[in-house]
Amino acid sequence: MAKPIVPTQRSPLRLALGRAFFTGRRYLQWLLPNKRYASAIDAGCPLAYKIAGHQTPLLRQLREVDMRLQYNKITNLRLAASRLNGLILQPGETFSFWRSVGRPTRRKGYLDGMVLSNGAVCSGTGGGLCQ
Repeated sequence: MAKPIVPTQRSPLRLALGRAFFTGRRYLQWLLPNKRYASAIDAGCPLAYKIAGHQTPLLRQLREVDMRLQYNKITNLRLAASRLNGLILQPGETFSFWRSVGRPTRRKGYLDGMVLSNGAVCSGTGGGLCQ
């Protein structure tokens, strides 16, 4: 029987520094001229071909998880999907979910949803976008 994978415990300072480092690195990569990111949107043009599809249940009864977080996840996904709908990915361009959607904030309408942090379930603004 395989041992369960347990996340490495990090101090709050180490977590904050790591988050700042990787976020800063991502923003820096967006500024460098070596990649072109998809940004053209044509929401009025139906696309001719469906290359792939995927469906995931959005509501699941999870032990000890408030269903409100599940409903908020749906709101968060709708907000993010509205930023992606009609995005045209041209040859040679790179798709970046976070560059297209942006930082999920309350000001933009994102709600508290379920997030995983160090292997534990908790709530956070924009939770559920990993769906």
